[in-house]
Amino acid sequence: MINMQSRYFATIVGYDISRGIEIDVGDDFEAAMDLADQQLGDGFLHHTIVIYDRQKNSFKEGYLEGVAHKSLNQDEWILDD
Repeated sequence: MINMQSRYFATIVGYDISRGIEIDVGDDFEAAMDLADQQLGDGFLHHTIVIYDRQKNSFKEGYLEGVAHKSLNQDEWILDD
């Protein structure tokens, strides 16, 4: 069996989370945001959903940079540069 991964994956982060689950959210960016919100949006208001792009592989200060993030107390996604 071949292990296929989509372009985007998402996780949830917060000061009280040591390591959040990572979920595969597809190859379409708009659909990835919707799926990440559906799958991870039931956490606490101080948690943040972060979407990463496997093709970008951008690191900042030793950490993989996200391409978008959304605090659970907000309705809109913020696109990261």
